[in-house]
This record gives sequence, C-alpha cells and structure tokens, in this order.
Amino acid sequence: MTRAEAILYTLVAYKLVLVAIGLWAARRNLDTADFFLGGRRLGGWVAAISASRVLPARWNSPSRVQTLAWLSRARSGSSASNSAS
Repeated sequence: MTRAEAILYTLVAYKLVLVAIGLWAARRNLDTADFFLGGRRLGGWVAAISASRVLPARWNSPSRVQTLAWLSRARSGSSASNSAS
C-alpha cells in the first residue's frame, strides 16, 4: 500500500464515521428547536464553559472597541459628524 492509498483510505473511513454520527444524531432530533437547543438536555455547565471560552476572545475585538468608542461619544454628547470634521 502506498502512502497516497493509505491517506485515501483514512479519509474515506473518516467520512464514513462522520456520516454515521450524522445519521445517529438526526434520529435523535425531533424538530428544529430540538436541534438548536440540544433537546434542553444540556446543563448550565455547558453554557458556562462556552461563555468562559468565547467571551475573553471577544473583549478586545474590533467590534467591542468600536462600540465602546461610540458609547463614549454618546455620553459626552458629541456625534460622529462632529468628530469627523
């Protein structure tokens, strides 16, 4: 077996496993809400882990910096048109 064949077989096996997982998960979902909410079977710890991983990355994002700049201009009473000229 060549290296290329080994890679091909590995990728095909991986794809088959993914399809099997997808079919198994599709049978467990009853409707769209069940899909998006996980059947409401997930505990609060899932949200806590998700928030702890996502929020620190967003604290210094450009959108947050722009929002804070807009809020500081709004509090000081100046508008975007005044600051641009």
